[in-house]
Amino acid sequence: MALYTLDSLCAGLDETDWGGLIRDWDRSLRAANHPETTRRPC
Repeated sequence: MALYTLDSLCAGLDETDWGGLIRDWDRSLRAANHPETTRRPC
C-alpha cells in the first residue's frame, strides 16, 4: 500500500522544475526495483 501518492507530493509544483525532477527520480528508483520504503519521504 502506498504511503503517499506522487500526485499529492507534486501538487502545486511546476512540472518543468521540482515536479518533473521528483517524478523522474521516483521512476528511476522504481525501474531499479527499489522498495517503496526507499522512495517514500521521511
